[in-house]
Amino acid sequence: MQTAVLLIVVIISILIYWGVQKGSMSATAKKFILGFLITIVIINIIMVFLM
Repeated sequence: MQTAVLLIVVIISILIYWGVQKGSMSATAKKFILGFLITIVIINIIMVFLM
C-alpha cells in the first residue's frame, strides 16, 4: 500500500517537473506545486517511520 502511494507521488513529481522544465507554468504555480510535493513527501516519510 505504502509503496504504491510512494510510486504514484514519484510519477506525479516527474510529470510536474517535466511540465515545469517545458516552461508551461507560471512562477507562482511552480512554488505552490513544489511546496505541495515537499509536503506529500514529508507526510509519506513520517508514515513509513510510524508503520
